Amino acid sequence: MISKEKLEEFKNRLSKEKLQILSDIFGEEIAIKSFADQSEGDIADKASEFYESQLLASISGVQREIIDKINEALKRIEDGVYGKCKICGNAIEIERLEAIPYTDICSSCAKKASRR
Repeated sequence: MISKEKLEEFKNRLSKEKLQILSDIFGEEIAIKSFADQSEGDIADKASEFYESQLLASISGVQREIIDKINEALKRIEDGVYGKCKICGNAIEIERLEAIPYTDICSSCAKKASRR
């Protein structure tokens, strides 16, 4: 199981990677707006999600796919299932998470999938 400190580290890393991709595409000012303070609750959450969805609608290809995977990984952290393989249910190796923090499958399942 991944420690709380390590989970927080992955969460920060994923958020920074997402911000970097958005900054590369839209410029720093617009990207930072998508990470606005969400401390006001549901309305702020929905506004931020809508703003991000509008930004993402204009992205295509690999960058969109990576942002989607980052969002899914952040959701898995929130749901308490980050680091578990979605195929076999085993723990994803920490080395794999360090290399690809948004991965959702372990090395063994990734190898099997690439053989197909």
